[in-house]
Amino acid sequence: MEFEEFKIKYKEYFTNNKIPSEEFLSWLIGFVEGDGSFIIDGRNNLQLVISQGMYNINILNIIKEELGFGRVIKQGKRTYRYIVEQKKLLELIILIFNGNMILPTRIKRFKLFLEVFNKKAIKGKIILKPIEFKQFNKLPSLDNLWLSGLIDCEGYFHVSLSKLNNNFRFSFLLSQKGIDNLPIFSKIKLLLKSGFIREHYNKGNYELIITSLKSIYNSNLFYYLDKYNLKTTKYYSYLLWKKIGNDIKNKKHLDLSYGRLKLIEETKLVNYIKKQL
Repeated sequence: MEFEEFKIKYKEYFTNNKIPSEEFLSWLIGFVEGDGSFIIDGRNNLQLVISQGMYNINILNIIKEELGFGRVIKQGKRTYRYIVEQKKLLELIILIFNGNMILPTRIKRFKLFLEVFNKKAIKGKIILKPIEFKQFNKLPSLDNLWLSGLIDCEGYFHVSLSKLNNNFRFSFLLSQKGIDNLPIFSKIKLLLKSGFIREHYNKGNYELIITSLKSIYNSNLFYYLDKYNLKTTKYYSYLLWKKIGNDIKNKKHLDLSYGRLKLIEETKLVNYIKKQL
C-alpha cells in the first residue's frame, strides 16, 4: 500500500503532528472496508462514519488519536460513531484509501464518494484540487494489517464443548456482503491455506469458514494474528479462543471433571465478548 500523497498533504495541514504509521493506515483500511461507511446524503453532504458498540468506543478514540482529527459521538444508547466531514479532512481520508482498498463492493462506493467530493472540491470558501481516482489492483496479503482490520470488524472465533461427552466445536468465520467480493475471499482462503466459502442463509452474505481445530492449526491464521494483533476487544476473544484450542489439543477437555468444566466456562466468555461487538 502506498501513502506518499497522504503523508505530504498531512504534513501540510498538521505541521506539528506525527504522521500516522503505514501499519496503522493498513489496519484502518481493512477496518473501514469491513464496517465503515462512505456516506453521501440527499444533499450530497459527505461523511466517513465508523460505528461501534459501547464496548469498543476505545477503538474509535484510538483512530481519532492516531489520525489527529475527526470526532467521536454517541448515537443512541449503545452505539458510538467516529465521523469525518470537513472538506480538508475528507481530502486526507480519500488520500488514505484511494488506490489502497481491496473489496470490490467497497471500492464501488468509494468511487461514487470521490466523484461527489471532486464536484464539491472546486466550490465554496475552501477550494481544493480534485483527486484522480486510482485504479485498484491490490490483493490481500499476510504482510500487512489490512486483513487484521477486516477481521476486527467481520471475523468471529467460536468454540463450544458438550457437557455430556468429549465433543467440541472450534471454528473461525469471516463474513462480508456482496458476491463481487468472492474473488478476494478466495484469495484470503489461499493465503490462510484452509477453509471453505459459502453463502449465508441471509442471501448476499458470504462466509469464509475454517471448521476444525486441526484445520486451524494447519492454517496460517495463528501465525498471522500473532504477528498482526487485532485492536478491538476481539483481540481478547482471540487470545482466549486460542488458549482453549491449545488446551483441547493437549487433551484437557477429556477430563470430564474440573478441566472440562473450566473450559466450558471459558467458552462462555469467548462468546460473551463476541456478543458485545
